[in-house]
Amino acid sequence: MNEGYYVYGTGNTSKVVTDYLLGRQIEILGYVDSNSEKWGKNFESRKIIAPEEMMKNLSENVKVIIASIYYTEIKESLLEMGIKSESILIAPFGITIEF
Repeated sequence: MNEGYYVYGTGNTSKVVTDYLLGRQIEILGYVDSNSEKWGKNFESRKIIAPEEMMKNLSENVKVIIASIYYTEIKESLLEMGIKSESILIAPFGITIEF
């Protein structure tokens, strides 16, 4: 799989992150959310998936950007799922991120 990013969260911060990534022509593979009521719905023209579904499609070149105020809990969960710390980026509260 090519390099790309999953955005974890579907709130206002995710919109800021989306604009940032798309403005730099960086591929967004999809959006991830812990809320099962959102799974299968679209956010910013891409499907929202469960964390477990993201794990099936993860490769070494894929990173996860946490765009949620619950970034501490989400990061702990991702680490427990086996994602390496260096593959997790945090963009809380709409703060612009740099790669």
